Order: sequence, then C-alpha cells, then structure tokens
Amino acid sequence: MNTIFKFTCAIATFFFAFNAPVVQAAQANAAAQAVATCDALAAHPSDKAKPAGVAGVAYADLDGSSAKAACEKAVLLAPSPRMHCQLGRAYEVLGDTENARKHLAVAVEARYVKAFALMGGTYDSDEADNPEGATAFVWYKLGAELGDEVAMFNVATCLYRGHCAEENVEQALVWYKKSAAAGYQDAHEWVEILTEELAE
Repeated sequence: MNTIFKFTCAIATFFFAFNAPVVQAAQANAAAQAVATCDALAAHPSDKAKPAGVAGVAYADLDGSSAKAACEKAVLLAPSPRMHCQLGRAYEVLGDTENARKHLAVAVEARYVKAFALMGGTYDSDEADNPEGATAFVWYKLGAELGDEVAMFNVATCLYRGHCAEENVEQALVWYKKSAAAGYQDAHEWVEILTEELAE
C-alpha cells in the first residue's frame, strides 16, 4: 500500500512539473491579453507611457462599463500603475469618484504622470464656488511640473477662469504656452485668444 502511495505521488509530481510551464504560459498570456484590452479601452490619448500603437480613448468616447471590467481584470492579473490609472479613469467616467480616486492614488504614489491630471479632474467642476477647486489645482500643478501637457492646460484654465485658483490671465498664458510647446493641440487656440486679449 505504501509503495502504491509513493508511486502515485511520484506520478502526480511528474505531472505537475511537466505541466507547470504550460500553466505559467497560459497565465502570462491571459495577463497580457487583459492588459492589452485595458489599454485599448481606457488609455488616455496623451499618456506618453502608454504602449506604442495604442491610440487612447477620448473621455467622450470611453465606455466606462467595458473599460472598468477590462481594467479590473488587468489589475487582478497584472497590476501596474498604468492599469490602476486606467481603471481609475473608467470609474471616473462612470461617476464613481471614490473608486476613481482609490485607483488613481495607487498610480500617483508610483509617480505615474498621467494620474495627477486625472486625480485633479475628480475634484474639478464648472462651479465657481466649488469647495474642492483648490485641491484640483494642486493636483494639476503637480502633474504640470512633471511635464504632463494636459495638466499644464488645466493649470492655465484654472488661472484664466478663476474657478479653482486666483484669476491671473498673464500666468494662464504662460501655462497655455507651456502646454502647447509640450504638444497639446487644444492649447494653441488659447494662446492666440489670450495673446489678443492681453494686447487690447
């Protein structure tokens, strides 16, 4: 009986050892697919850290539910600051601010640049008396100082509109110029607008 037991254990050990690489390859493939799907559905268009060939999805075009499901799987199978950032973005689109901030905080802690502007966006609003406006500005400024062109644009907009920082058109123009120089196309129009406004 003891011999049979030992033989069975030996067979089981051989089986698992033989199949371990196959299992590991399958797990790696599943993780890679989850990451690729999360990137395809939730990457920010201006995120310089996204993989080459990933175009990114504009906020208005982002399917929050599909992105959330894909990125939750990616965070589970292959957690990384980028996956947390994109999952946070999906939650933000769905209006779940608490979970958006939770996942963006993971990315921010790892100094994932795009996460700073997105975190700021969870505190920003069009309301002039928004009590969280100052917090939004802090996050935008941090992202801007790390070189994110969208964060630069948002800093400029806060300064121009005065809804999340003290109004300062001259400084707004400075930041719009920085955003434009960093490659953010929307900033060019505002450079022209403020340049004409200040020339009057």
